[in-house]
Amino acid sequence: MLSTGLRGAGNVRLPRFSCSDGAAQVQAVPESPLAVFQSSTGKFASPAQVLYTMMSGRQTGKLTVRHPQEAGVNWQVFVGNGQVHFATCSVGQFERLSYLRRCSQQAAASHQSDYQFLCSQWRSGLLTLRQLRAILTLMTQDAVVQVLKMPEAMVSIENPLGLDPLLISVPLPQLLAPARAELLSWRQASEEILSPLQRPLIMDRVQWYRLLHAPRRSPILEQLAPCLERGFCLYQIAQQINVSVVDILPFIQNLLRRGVIEMRPYLPPPVLRPTIACIDASLEAQSAVKTVLEAIGYHVLSLRESRYIWSSLAQYQPKLLLVDVDHFEGYSLMKALRRTEQFQNLPMVALTERQGLVHRFRSRQAGATDCLIKPVDPSALCRLTEYISKE
Repeated sequence: MLSTGLRGAGNVRLPRFSCSDGAAQVQAVPESPLAVFQSSTGKFASPAQVLYTMMSGRQTGKLTVRHPQEAGVNWQVFVGNGQVHFATCSVGQFERLSYLRRCSQQAAASHQSDYQFLCSQWRSGLLTLRQLRAILTLMTQDAVVQVLKMPEAMVSIENPLGLDPLLISVPLPQLLAPARAELLSWRQASEEILSPLQRPLIMDRVQWYRLLHAPRRSPILEQLAPCLERGFCLYQIAQQINVSVVDILPFIQNLLRRGVIEMRPYLPPPVLRPTIACIDASLEAQSAVKTVLEAIGYHVLSLRESRYIWSSLAQYQPKLLLVDVDHFEGYSLMKALRRTEQFQNLPMVALTERQGLVHRFRSRQAGATDCLIKPVDPSALCRLTEYISKE
């Protein structure tokens, strides 16, 4: 697993690709990263050379790298004034975040990029600035390793940088210092395994069952079995069995060489976002709720006109209903919903500006599951939403 901290790297050098690796060494530094790109055959270049040149020339822009055999998977490195600001992948944000944070993430359900998603969690108070920077650094290390392991790839450079806010800025050698072992492991496996977003699938079941039931089988093989059956990518497999991706690379390589499995392209998971309906006449209140809840993976159905409430609730079948009881005849609405078979068990949270036991009791009497004081505290809203939606 990559380290979450940035340790001092001193004089750590950028990885050098020898001729035996199928790519030229990084020696002379061209005047511009585009010079490296244009001097290569066709649209191919050494990502290490291009990145090294951008660092040396204190360039600013987004470097996009794609392995020629892995369509649709673009690794992106954001560089500014000779420093690395962020690196990510164009796909697989759910798998990468879930693996790197070792927890269940809702980012797959979000329309945002991974950078925007994490920044929205920070703004909502779900992450501290220190935690945010540690996660972004970890993601950047992981992506840069994938970029530098390729001896040659399709490369392009774009401007401007496109990150707002700018949260990390680190020299490439310092960034790579904790990830040198991962880079070496990936370089050794890169001819057979293109990226951790690939999915190993069983092709020879007879041989697979023989290995699985062999007297001296590895315990990891047993743990791999359900993951291979479900078509998980390497990020998901590593998360499921609680190891790093590089720990399972030798096992995957062995199965590949035996012809037991083959690597298939990445497939994005289906987007199934649970819906939360918010009934509030205030645009400001609706915007605040939407910002917080969509940042953690929910779809927010905003309802401001009473004539659309019943039909919208019937159509979208929300998991939770937030109701403004101060300005929207919310008490009467909740009572009416509780009298219908379709919504009698729907969790409902009353939103009110009035504090005190009287208003909380009145909300309960109307059928509310709980009550929140406006303006709603983001952390309290997230905690309550997660708790009620899992009931």
